[in-house]
Amino acid sequence: MAAACKSSLQPLIDAASAGSSVVLPACLARETLVINKPLTVVGAPGSEIRGSDVWSDWRLGGAGWVSALTVPAFRPNGHCAEGTSRCQWPEQVFVDGSPLEQVAQGTQPGPGQFSLDGDRHVTVSDPPLGRLVEVTTREHWIEPEADGIVIAGLRMGHAADAAQDGAIADGGHLVSIRDCVMSDTHGAVVSLTGRGELTGNDISRGGQLGVHGSGALVADNRIHDNNTEGFDPGWEAGGLKTNRPAGVIEGNEIYANDGPGIWLDGAEGSYQILRNRVHDNRGAGILYEISRQGRIASNSLWANGFGDPEWGWGGGIVLSTSLDVQVDHNVLAWNADGISVISQRREDAPGSVAHVAVQDNVIAGKATGPDAKQNYGLAWLQDWPGRMFDPAEANRGSGNLFWYAARDEPSSPRFAWDGDIARLSAFGATPGGTASRYVTDAESQAALGEAGVPATP
Repeated sequence: MAAACKSSLQPLIDAASAGSSVVLPACLARETLVINKPLTVVGAPGSEIRGSDVWSDWRLGGAGWVSALTVPAFRPNGHCAEGTSRCQWPEQVFVDGSPLEQVAQGTQPGPGQFSLDGDRHVTVSDPPLGRLVEVTTREHWIEPEADGIVIAGLRMGHAADAAQDGAIADGGHLVSIRDCVMSDTHGAVVSLTGRGELTGNDISRGGQLGVHGSGALVADNRIHDNNTEGFDPGWEAGGLKTNRPAGVIEGNEIYANDGPGIWLDGAEGSYQILRNRVHDNRGAGILYEISRQGRIASNSLWANGFGDPEWGWGGGIVLSTSLDVQVDHNVLAWNADGISVISQRREDAPGSVAHVAVQDNVIAGKATGPDAKQNYGLAWLQDWPGRMFDPAEANRGSGNLFWYAARDEPSSPRFAWDGDIARLSAFGATPGGTASRYVTDAESQAALGEAGVPATP
């Protein structure tokens, strides 16, 4: 950890002229920086911002060690996963760099835990004396208030931001964040809604999400180990969730998130999801929901979807109630399902699936799915009297290649078009499976190797 800054960094920002560059010194700042003009703010090696303060005044009480200071009142919101209320608690405590687990207010904490009393004092079980105890007291690291802001080369951590907020939230301004390391928030790590850029960053341990927002260029980042605070992945949690308008998600590695890796919800206007490596996410690798006019191409996806495997929802790629989408030249292996295209009536959408093309993908699957009934390679699924299979809707699949250790298994359908289909020859006779074929072991290994996908589950 860098030495503490000797003074606030805000005067450096305030004194800079619009359009200039500011280099932050190699020290640890514990403050929120406000940038209200176009600036390039660069961190020197070792420059860091934290939303926590060091607390050293503790007394031993009946329930444990109690802080002299009190935690600010933050904004609890969001939908928690079943069986937990943790997502409603934005408070954070770190001891020697490791986070403690928060338990309910008034509960006596055990080892590795903390709680708050009614006056918002912190109680910890483990003796804090002689250790570095950091308690988060701020929601944001940086607050942009202008267009034309560039933030680069900083390490940032510890923030009690709310759900659907970010520890850096651009507020609709044009902001670029480059080559930063950001972690340990309660809500999202970053929220970009002003068509900015997020490039070359390491983004991890967001309480809800790694990235939230819309319309940005998100490229060449590592986005991993997010949803640490028990948010419901069916509501909004995981690696990256974005919506309208158009944007580009390219060249990222997105993995080990508790929820979908990439989630587009209500996106319109030619969203491009290209050349990402998406793996080991509890939800779908890519979930494209109630969206239109997008392309999902040349991605490598593996080991996704085992937290929600039923009826195709555990796909490496899942399209739900979307229009005018092309899915091509992706390589998928060892996911709960391969590619699922789902038409489902919803209160917030008409349920339409039209002009969806799934072509020239390589899909390798395990022998059976995690629900022991389904392990779809490619499935077109509908659970209401919709028009997904009407030729006028122009949905089609062509030239997709499949590998399973055992080929057709009538007891475990691998495909679906207006119903489950066991044999690839029958699937190939439908509009959803034109020119499909099984590949040899050698062809499969070559395709997986070229895409950087593990050769075995």
